[in-house]
Amino acid sequence: MSHTYRTLFTWIIVLFPILAIYASPIAKVSIGDIALFLTLPVVCLRYFFGRKSVFSKVQFTVILFVLYIAVAFLIQIFSDFPVEFISTARYIFFLLVLIFGYDYFDSKSALKYITAISVVLSVWVMFQFISFYFFTIIIPWNIPFLPVIDNKFIEVVNEPYFLQYYRPTGVFYEPTHFVQYTLIALIANVVVPSFRSASKRFILIMAIIMSASSLGLIALILVFLYKVFIVDGLKISPIYILLFLALLIVITPLLSSIEYFSFIVTRVIDVESGGLGPAFGYRFDSLKELFTNTDIIKWLFGTGRGSEDAYFTGIFYLLNSIGLIGLILYFAIIVCIVRKSNQFGKMLAIIVFLLSFGSEIVANYGLLFYIPFCKFDGGKI
Repeated sequence: MSHTYRTLFTWIIVLFPILAIYASPIAKVSIGDIALFLTLPVVCLRYFFGRKSVFSKVQFTVILFVLYIAVAFLIQIFSDFPVEFISTARYIFFLLVLIFGYDYFDSKSALKYITAISVVLSVWVMFQFISFYFFTIIIPWNIPFLPVIDNKFIEVVNEPYFLQYYRPTGVFYEPTHFVQYTLIALIANVVVPSFRSASKRFILIMAIIMSASSLGLIALILVFLYKVFIVDGLKISPIYILLFLALLIVITPLLSSIEYFSFIVTRVIDVESGGLGPAFGYRFDSLKELFTNTDIIKWLFGTGRGSEDAYFTGIFYLLNSIGLIGLILYFAIIVCIVRKSNQFGKMLAIIVFLLSFGSEIVANYGLLFYIPFCKFDGGKI
């Protein structure tokens, strides 16, 4: 029975980014939230009455993070900041599941599950790409008979902009979410010997490229650079680096002449002006509002979750919602994971941290989803 519950909990975490898309009968609560809520009591009981009841350093750091968020929430309430209770409670709930479920999570099996799912989803993205760009047929990303939490992603399908700039998303709201999900499988395929497969790696990379996600392109570059320079320890002459940059300068305009690649490239780089493209513009336009703030309380403790008037990416969302102290504690969690993990866990933690500067990857359930995978010990499966 214990093994069955552990397997069930592991599957819920693996599937959570997909389950979180679909609405439950309770308003603003997803099917994934319900699944976690039902398993949390079992996980807690197993933790306190099982063989192990001592928190690891990673869990202890997350506990400090939770306690701080609770204190910051009270300060935000007394300071009359527009903090949302539901959003804060939900975030703390995710962190509690992480704390008590950390040792219960079967990382070896989970890595096997998410690799298989990611390959299937990547093939699905390819089908969506081919179907639209060769036959002008849109293959749905959602399960038709299940209501979703955010209906705007259903309604947008019929808008001209969506058709003009169509990007396959697999079974997610956006291509970025597809990339965030498959990132774990890609990193495992690159650094874990038992997961290395040239065919699966090709499928994952091609699907990420076809998704036209700017985050996906950056993720591929980061994975490549980390593998070459950190994992393999390759030392490259400055001459070769200059040659690579020169080749990049030459090839970028050539790719821009191909319509689909032009769409991808110009989302990241404005070829004409040499500046950042629209994929980055909307992500960082709100930073002026954040950094012009002179209130010391807001800087230290944040203005609360749900209080933002503009879009913030993960790192800057944390800075805005839980302040500089909260951001430092989040960084402490990453450092703790890097120090305690093997090469796979280190690589996943560092790349997720870097990607958090350009996406909302850790603003919601990101820590719950990624951290349990980081404890994979690299053993044979």
